Amino acid sequence: MKAALPSRRRPAARGIGLEIGTLAGLLATFGLLGLAIALDANWRAFLDPAALLIVIGGTLAVTTTAFGPAQLLHSARVTARLAALPRLPDPLQHARWLLDLARTARREGLVSLEARLPEYGTRQVLARGLLYLLEGRAAAQLPPLLRRERHRLLEPLLTAEAVLRRAAETAPAMGLMGTLIGLVAMLVRLDDPQGIGPAMAVALLTTFYGALLGHALLTPLADKLSRQVEAESRLARMEELTVQSLAQGENPRYLASILEGCLPPLQQLDESV
Repeated sequence: MKAALPSRRRPAARGIGLEIGTLAGLLATFGLLGLAIALDANWRAFLDPAALLIVIGGTLAVTTTAFGPAQLLHSARVTARLAALPRLPDPLQHARWLLDLARTARREGLVSLEARLPEYGTRQVLARGLLYLLEGRAAAQLPPLLRRERHRLLEPLLTAEAVLRRAAETAPAMGLMGTLIGLVAMLVRLDDPQGIGPAMAVALLTTFYGALLGHALLTPLADKLSRQVEAESRLARMEELTVQSLAQGENPRYLASILEGCLPPLQQLDESV
């Protein structure tokens, strides 16, 4: 009978789960700003269609020019799911799970893992690597194939992060341009006191909208994606090393020393694993 991997060491499921920190941070930021504005009796003064058009429309236009409509839409879809990104396994627990997998393969042979491929399918790099092994690929063929799988895993997140970074840089710049437009409009209306106020509103609100969009929304979302990329990359690298170790028939104890080098500084595998 084939021994099952201990359930306590399986990585956390990659099902969609609500990420409270992201939502709480965004709600707190915009809630506090909204409350501060609402306390002003003339809160409608903070709404200006022309300023919104310059900042939001301009940011979208410049970002689309840089990346194209397809990547912009892709980034929007990824960003819309930021609050529900997959819960990734803890690196230490994932390392222990991979070692259990290696022990099972060493004890029962690689063929014993074939029936469990659906279980490993939630981890793209590991599942493809095991499939390559079961197909009989040589160990020397694996590194480029595994790197390609890791690239496929990370590319969508990296693209979305790059789009968000570009938009975050563009929004304040569009706010500055709107300020210049408003100042010019104000100067040409100096002889019309009633036209100075609306022009000044555009000048000030575009700067406000640009800073709000760039620094309070887009940059934090890009940082969130960056951390997701870092975590995914660490886990994928551990899976690459595990597959390569299985292909070379190495002792799981040697694999443990390799995986420990991939862990964060404050984490380490127990000597007994």
